[in-house]
Amino acid sequence: VLLVAFPLAAQEYSKADVFGGYQLIRDSDVTLHGFKAEVAGNINSSFGIVGEFGLGMKTIAESDFNIDVKEYTYLAGPRFTYRAEQIRVFAQFLAGGSRFSGSSSDLGGSVGASSNGFAMSFGGGIDIPISPRVSVRPAQIDYLTTRFSMMGMSSWQNQFRYSGGIVFNLGTAGK
Repeated sequence: VLLVAFPLAAQEYSKADVFGGYQLIRDSDVTLHGFKAEVAGNINSSFGIVGEFGLGMKTIAESDFNIDVKEYTYLAGPRFTYRAEQIRVFAQFLAGGSRFSGSSSDLGGSVGASSNGFAMSFGGGIDIPISPRVSVRPAQIDYLTTRFSMMGMSSWQNQFRYSGGIVFNLGTAGK
């Protein structure tokens, strides 16, 4: 009985993980800084479903005016996790939507535009447990692609995304 109990204790995992932290989105022209939040429900120790929301922002200063750019992402999908005692490694594929907006104002007035589009990402990351309830995510790297249609034209935007922050592990479950 003791031989069976030890492996089962090692298979405990959190029922849900809540992440919050910094994100950087980079494409060939612009780097956006912001935040990302996500909730993952873990179905078992190696599979879960993730929902995330992110916001990247940048102000581009021109000689006569500033342009404020924002990109919102809202994605969901499966996550596969390898859990060891000192580290958790995961890979995920998420799909959903994105909203891109830009606005500019100067002394003569302001103008803005926005567009909603399809978004998807795939990538992975590392969580390092520092207590049973808290982990640090030093790096999550994703390939993020979005597709917007504006003025009758559609195009794909290919972006690199980095995020890092704190993970709160809620509840525990065993196999």
